[in-house]
Amino acid sequence: MRVLSRLSGTCVALCLLVLLCSPASAADEPEAVALVQGLYEAQAKLLAEEDMPLVKVPRVSIRYFDPFVAGQLDATDLDFDPVYDAQDYDVTDVRVALDPEMPELRGTTFVQVHFKNFGTERQLTYLLRPMEGGGPLRVIDIESADWRLSELLAAN
Repeated sequence: MRVLSRLSGTCVALCLLVLLCSPASAADEPEAVALVQGLYEAQAKLLAEEDMPLVKVPRVSIRYFDPFVAGQLDATDLDFDPVYDAQDYDVTDVRVALDPEMPELRGTTFVQVHFKNFGTERQLTYLLRPMEGGGPLRVIDIESADWRLSELLAAN
């Protein structure tokens, strides 16, 4: 009975240690999903009200993207909207969740977005990192099956 009691105490201590020593990003997971969900909601609102994609409205894009990336997006003509991965859009069924295979790696959180554009299923992965000095999470890159935003911006 004493051995069982010691083992139980040891298990509890180990569980607490794991929880206390878990990376801070684990606490950021709901924040990351909420940020990307908010980005898609803001995108839909801007398109409906101003007929402008979010990436071309710096006062809004800066809330979601790293300031450097937001500046590049505003200054660069990509010939398509990277948020919807298209030139024309009729987006429905937007679903946002952490990447189930790799939600976090080396301080970067990976969020997947699945949606339909004109009925065709699309998937993008958003990479988020905290701003300098422990600030809020911001999007630093977007990946699709065909392109990576940082590479497109660097090429222009």
